Amino acid sequence: MKCSGLGNRDRCLEEAMLFRDTDLIKAITGVRRCGESGLLDLIRMAIESEGVAGRGFVSVNLESKGTGIKTEDQLYGHIRGCPSDKGRAYVFIDEPQRIDGWQDAVNAMRADFDCDIYLTGSNAYLLSSELATYLSGRFSATISTRSAALSAGCPGSFGPRGR
Repeated sequence: MKCSGLGNRDRCLEEAMLFRDTDLIKAITGVRRCGESGLLDLIRMAIESEGVAGRGFVSVNLESKGTGIKTEDQLYGHIRGCPSDKGRAYVFIDEPQRIDGWQDAVNAMRADFDCDIYLTGSNAYLLSSELATYLSGRFSATISTRSAALSAGCPGSFGPRGR
């Protein structure tokens, strides 16, 4: 699905929510700095705002060195330690391609936990034919922001992180 421009962020959010609570790994893609992370934040806020008890939420921004996550095993371990033991966990991973073998960690999360997984990343990497083949059947929900890079005057209009 493609969402052009910031004016359509509500439509992007609505389209992303169509795939919620499915076994599919949801990927939010676009050109660098076009709002994928902001849409990821909006999805999380929309689900959290429902106030359903027992849901767990885990967000990892792999652009930040502060996460300390450098390997697929560390990524898996971080997520394993966070899901709710009472209900579904919602996992949001920003820029997973920064970790070699992240696909194995994400596939294992999908298989091992009751979770709904959302990813962000560049079109070039997340939509590559090799990756699509590797995650075949589990990675068919792709939401493309398809907007131009944000100008300095409008990042705050797309989400709390301004991206």
